[in-house]
Amino acid sequence: ESPEWVEPMTFYPTLAEFKDLPKYVAHMESKGAHLAGIAKIVPPPQWQPSKKPKEQRYNPSEMKFKIENPLQQTIKPSPTIGAFESTSQRMPELSIEKFVKLATSHRYVTPAHQSYEDLEAQY
Repeated sequence: ESPEWVEPMTFYPTLAEFKDLPKYVAHMESKGAHLAGIAKIVPPPQWQPSKKPKEQRYNPSEMKFKIENPLQQTIKPSPTIGAFESTSQRMPELSIEKFVKLATSHRYVTPAHQSYEDLEAQY
């Protein structure tokens, strides 16, 4: 017997609720969000991820720590229609700057698209 599909839930917290994220996650779980294994939280429009100007928030070349045990994940179709197989392999240590270069390389970057439907059609 296969498990029942649970539709992931989307939540829209207020700024006050968003400031106490652990409490809000407990609220989400009380609504059954955990049953799907994933949920979407849309931050309130007033929320800012940082007080720094946008151009100063994220500079990989300034991040001196390393990803000690990165995993390379491979996903391929399985014999079951609509299902996929996922395997992971440990890779050598990686700096954040090298990770960004890899993730934004032509091989891995998300293709240009006008909408999610357009993106889906490309795959």
